[in-house]
Amino acid sequence: MSDEKNNQENATPERRKPRRPSQMAQEETKTSPAAEATAENTGERRKPRRPSREGQSSEPKGEGEERKPRRPSRAAATADAPAEGEERKPRRSSSSSRAGSRKKKKDQMPIGLAVLAGILLFALYLNTKSGELAMYWIVGICFGFILRRASFCFTASMRDPYLTGSTTITRAVLIAFAVTSIGFTAIKYGYFRMGLPIPGMSYVVPVSVATAVGAFIFGIGMVIAGGCASGTLMRVGEGFHMQVLSLFFFIVGSLWGAHDMGFWKRNFMLAGKKVFLPDVFGWFGGIVVNLLIIAVLYVAAEKWENRKGAAGH
Repeated sequence: MSDEKNNQENATPERRKPRRPSQMAQEETKTSPAAEATAENTGERRKPRRPSREGQSSEPKGEGEERKPRRPSRAAATADAPAEGEERKPRRSSSSSRAGSRKKKKDQMPIGLAVLAGILLFALYLNTKSGELAMYWIVGICFGFILRRASFCFTASMRDPYLTGSTTITRAVLIAFAVTSIGFTAIKYGYFRMGLPIPGMSYVVPVSVATAVGAFIFGIGMVIAGGCASGTLMRVGEGFHMQVLSLFFFIVGSLWGAHDMGFWKRNFMLAGKKVFLPDVFGWFGGIVVNLLIIAVLYVAAEKWENRKGAAGH
């Protein structure tokens, strides 16, 4: 029984260490003499197994054969330092090439100072003729500068809510209406308390269907021309050639309208009724009603922009 146990213990195979892939590939490529003899007797040629890449890399090349060098990786290529005495040219990035291709902006400060000096000199010249002309000149220059910097346009205040959904300029116009309403009401009320003729009453015109039709036609013309009177003048100053054409026909239409104003006034404009809010609601009530209407329009404009913005997103 002891001999049988010893034989069984000797018969159990020992655990062998795992071989490396390169050794396995070398052993697979080798064939035994007995297998080669049987292959020659049967006339069959055994195709040699293709060794793995690891086996190829581990096997040395034969004599006279050149081993192809491996292509270095990008990391190795970038890690290689330049040879001594050579300077590596820095790569030019796309952003630097764009910045280099851009032209430097000219310094416009000397031009601005020269224009300002010309404005002041012309104001001094007008002051020698009439102080009122000089004041009109300075106020007009300041008004045009404000319009230009603020991009203020009455056409945009009515057009942008429909085209872009923005009511920023619309609300700015409403604020301007509120401020001027308070100011003009104070001036008119002051003349009224002193018993003097109220200024600006000639601009209180009758409201009729002709007013609505004329406003509609004028609105179409403003949108096609790209600006009202103030917007056209502002863009002419900016150098827009199309607005020069609009300004020319604006002047032609204004002269034509002034020539036939009597006809339009007799037959259409006087058919309506004049509405002056202080006559209806009193001085305080008139300004309150006016400001309430402006406030309602302001809130409606803000809600319109929020709804359009939410719909756009």
